Amino acid sequence: MKEMMKSRTKAQTTLSFVMTIGIIFIVGVIIIVMKKFLFFQASVLEKDTAQDLMNQIDIAIKKGMSYPSDAKYIIEVPYTEKYTLEINNSRMILSFPQRDITLKRDLLPQNYIILDSKISDSGKIYIRKQEDKILIIDKDVNNITQYLAELESIGKPVEVS
Repeated sequence: MKEMMKSRTKAQTTLSFVMTIGIIFIVGVIIIVMKKFLFFQASVLEKDTAQDLMNQIDIAIKKGMSYPSDAKYIIEVPYTEKYTLEINNSRMILSFPQRDITLKRDLLPQNYIILDSKISDSGKIYIRKQEDKILIIDKDVNNITQYLAELESIGKPVEVS
């Protein structure tokens, strides 16, 4: 009888051990799958956020072009993530190097000249339309022509797209 009880206890212990290992394995697999899913969702959200910033800039440029006189728009950058916004040959390139995100969009300037510029890690983006020129920079400028003359006087001419 005692032998049977010992045998039964060993079988129950072995079964409990196997079930515990199985449950730990299943929980581990679930955690790995959920982690991959959450990282995928986070990367989609990061790209959507970057796309939203690019859309805001594009909309402000189009609003400026539709306004008959001079216009100025300020876009608040709502996050502190390092980024670079480059305007070159009427093409906008927004990149977040830490997240390995780079978005590109061609701007359609119609009868306007979009001046080349580069902005890095600024909390605000200023879009200034004056006459037939559009300037996108990280500081407030009241007169584009005067700003361009200042840059040229210090040896930093701005390319015109």
